[in-house]
Amino acid sequence: MPQHIQIEPKDEYLHVEVSGAFDSANAKEFIRQIFDACCQRVLSKIFVDIRKVEGPIPTMDRFELASFFAAEHAAPVRMVVLESGEQVPDDKFFATVAGNRGALVKVVSDLEEAWECLELKKR
Repeated sequence: MPQHIQIEPKDEYLHVEVSGAFDSANAKEFIRQIFDACCQRVLSKIFVDIRKVEGPIPTMDRFELASFFAAEHAAPVRMVVLESGEQVPDDKFFATVAGNRGALVKVVSDLEEAWECLELKKR
């Protein structure tokens, strides 16, 4: 199944669900779509659920996406990525690369922790 994204603005944050086979080029386009939606709705918190993305995401792709995310973000945003635990073997790598370039990102595999990172109540 090709990679698919669903973006839904909520009151306090942007809810994003990604599914299908991982594709780096699509992922970069999705990052642009996410930032466009944030700007349109004036939202600074992003919740990205990638638990339905198939397979692990290679280290080099995570590096490139983190760098791309940091370079593309024009407004200050805070993003948390919820993963299954198998997709991102080193969940701190993406956050570290993005953080070293000025972006606030956290990758977690626990739903409660995701909400806490964004300072949102349980959904």
